[in-house]
Amino acid sequence: MHKNMRFLLKLGAFLLLCLSLAPMTGCGFQKQRLPKQHTYVTSAQYRYATQNRHYRGHRGWGGQMQQLDILPVSGRDGSGRSIAATAASQIGKPYVSGGISPSHGFDCSGLVYWSCRTNGIAIPRMSIEQASFGSKVSRNSLLPGDVLVFKTPRGYHSGIYVGNNSFVHSPNPRKRVRVETLAAGTYYDKYYMTARRVSR
Repeated sequence: MHKNMRFLLKLGAFLLLCLSLAPMTGCGFQKQRLPKQHTYVTSAQYRYATQNRHYRGHRGWGGQMQQLDILPVSGRDGSGRSIAATAASQIGKPYVSGGISPSHGFDCSGLVYWSCRTNGIAIPRMSIEQASFGSKVSRNSLLPGDVLVFKTPRGYHSGIYVGNNSFVHSPNPRKRVRVETLAAGTYYDKYYMTARRVSR
């Protein structure tokens, strides 16, 4: 009986710690109001989804799909194009708080962390730290592979720029890894904070 009580107390303390740390990364359990937008996919995923009618529902893709041409690269060499392609390869993976792997899923900074580390870039784990890693890039000079950081009402949030005024990210527990637009007037345009170039 006493052992069970001690276990429950430890479990409760652990859950409280997790909830208190989540806002620091901007990737916690908080609800975000996101605009209704198109879901973007890579060329290969677009072809597969249009040929397999069950794919979109299974992957949790909503809305109308539009093609975003992120070409695969041979090897992961730390270039911006390679980082962008690595991040895009995870489109459709589930959001998991604290997640940093394809096998389990990602939170926002976890996807950035994994995409960069897979390419040999030792980026910090948390969004707020990613905001000062590498060299600052102006918004009109963005290139694929640049790390984007947003300061939303819910905390810091990060993703990987993939070109075409869009970025890959893991939004929240209700969404899977996807590509989002930075178009003027959208949610992430409003809360854009900085961009950092981390590629070799």
